[in-house]
Amino acid sequence: MASIPTDEHAAITVPTAAVRDISAYLTDHLAGARAGAPGTTLAILGGAGYGKTHALAHLLTRARQEHRPGVQAVYLDARAATFTAVCRSFLTQIGPGDVRRRLHTLVSADPQAGPETLLRRIAVTTDRSALAVALAMLLRPEREAVAWSWWAGELSSAEAAEHGLPSGTDPQALAMDAASLVAWLYGHSGDHLVVALDDVDRLLTASNRAAETTAELWAQLVESFTAGGAFLAVTGPPELLAQMDERSRQRFGLTLSLPPLHGADIAWFIQQSQHRALGLDTLAPFTPEVAAYLADVTGGVPRRVIRMCFHLYRTAVRAGTRVDYAMVRSVLHEHFDGPAVPGAQAAVARLLGEGGHDYHRSYLLPANGVATPVDFWVSFLDGTERAAGCAVLITESVLKPEAVDDLARRLADIRLAVPDSEAILVVAGHLAPELAAPLAALLATDPILFEPPAFAEEFAEAVTSAIRRLERSVGADAGTAAVDRLHRQQAHLQRMMQQMTDQLDTVHTLVDTELSLVQRAVGPGPAASTVMAGPPGPPGLRPSLLPTRVQEVFLDALDALSGLWRFDVLLGQTFGSTPAPADPRDAGVVHWLLRPGNAAPALATSALLQRLIEAFRTAVEEWYRRRAEHPGSAPERELDRICGVYDTAAGLLPLFELGSLTAFGALASPGAAETGGRGLFDGLGARVNQAVRAYG
Repeated sequence: MASIPTDEHAAITVPTAAVRDISAYLTDHLAGARAGAPGTTLAILGGAGYGKTHALAHLLTRARQEHRPGVQAVYLDARAATFTAVCRSFLTQIGPGDVRRRLHTLVSADPQAGPETLLRRIAVTTDRSALAVALAMLLRPEREAVAWSWWAGELSSAEAAEHGLPSGTDPQALAMDAASLVAWLYGHSGDHLVVALDDVDRLLTASNRAAETTAELWAQLVESFTAGGAFLAVTGPPELLAQMDERSRQRFGLTLSLPPLHGADIAWFIQQSQHRALGLDTLAPFTPEVAAYLADVTGGVPRRVIRMCFHLYRTAVRAGTRVDYAMVRSVLHEHFDGPAVPGAQAAVARLLGEGGHDYHRSYLLPANGVATPVDFWVSFLDGTERAAGCAVLITESVLKPEAVDDLARRLADIRLAVPDSEAILVVAGHLAPELAAPLAALLATDPILFEPPAFAEEFAEAVTSAIRRLERSVGADAGTAAVDRLHRQQAHLQRMMQQMTDQLDTVHTLVDTELSLVQRAVGPGPAASTVMAGPPGPPGLRPSLLPTRVQEVFLDALDALSGLWRFDVLLGQTFGSTPAPADPRDAGVVHWLLRPGNAAPALATSALLQRLIEAFRTAVEEWYRRRAEHPGSAPERELDRICGVYDTAAGLLPLFELGSLTAFGALASPGAAETGGRGLFDGLGARVNQAVRAYG
């Protein structure tokens, strides 16, 4: 969940001991903070799927709810793996207008506290005179955009010289100094700055920096925020502290580990979810025993629990029965084993292609006259006397020791066939907690669970690490191999761009077809002609024929897409077509969103999804209208068909793309993020069907 949720749509948080400690630590800091006082740092550790990002979102929401308006909450994603990118993201979210107002307040209160005087109070590494010029420019609204662009490293040398600013300044040092200044302004204005830095291990383990350099930069980054009194919370894997030197570890004031969920936690989560979605204070169709069983089969990992609950609830509602142990096992196989393996294979092929790796699918490795099959073989030194490579094995759920024994035999055969080899295991299903350690002992890296969106980054890192180990072991020329991969990446990117264009055209056609089926199913109606044009304003504000509870089910889904309306506002302000004055940072946000690999596919998907949900709601309203005007003319089987048409159409959309909308706070979709970006949309038809039957 990479976003800052709005207060009214904050995701449900199970109140574990760790969550209570996080809230208490924040409350204590904000209650005791005073102008000019130093800040503090909190580390939240947990494995993949344990809700680290959700914990950050919960912390930021609590800060905004309990201590507003004096708190500025900022979410930062460290996936870019550079300190420069993190600081620039921070500056973008704060914006020049807010900095100018705070700077102006300080200067007005103390006429002697000009830019140069202020800078003497802050530890900076770049030219103080240049920073003073930029600060002076910030005090003038007509020139703040230039100063801000210089801080962001976006001015050319000629443009910088034209405005009296130096060119060639180290962009990393400049960005970190700017972040220090902004944090200092907050800390000395009496307000509070809460900064959440997600996946900090990406910063600390980047391979293109020496360990000493990384430690120094990390110390500078922490000092940038805490010297200004900020509350800095970071997340990372359980082994984060082991990856740091002693100096870096000492930067943390408190370290908390997120625990797995127990049966009672899962039961509480289910009850709260049903209360929010349907207004029902019930655990049914689950039972306390099933909740405890779910904790066992999922290892208590929140992401897995949520996915299982979603599929179990839909299965139970359609069958009209309670969830039992047999249903859990059936859903585990149907939704997580069988379908997951082809999905994992497709994802691995895509990631290997994007990485520019030379790979073969469904490959046979000969060993002692017997062929050993592997799902993927990444070739290294192919065609040379000393062949090497990395095998990728994809398996279903690993729940029994026999599965570990079988994988051990396959790995031994691979090493016999190619001694200079690495192996990566992808588990497309569930991995029993007690079997994780025995499997990890067989491999150079831990098994990777196929759980988008985290899977892509974990797998890419595992392949890169495996290739580097092979380069060292066989003494290969890493530079030559890197150039070859770059050429393959460029060719792959060209193919992918063409495929994306073709796929969007196909999806558009399929959705139009499904919408036509909906309208034919319900017949003409007063609202049918407006479906294709889209709603006239923000979703959910037009009158509705639906009962309140049924309408709320639709509103929950539409509200999760409200970030799309924020994008419309950003576009209007960027071009100056809205009454609000154009904000230079809005243009930067728009450019960031539309860059390749960012949010453009998600915006396209969300637009189609909004259109589909509105059409679905119109169809259900028509069903109600016909039933009221002509009793008996709208049987429940017709409602079943309408809801089924939506679920089928939604299944055609790449809903996984919505996850990238949560990577930037301005377009947060908090309600959907914790369930992998699809929990509110995938299965909406089944939930609407149940709500109609429950509330008439």
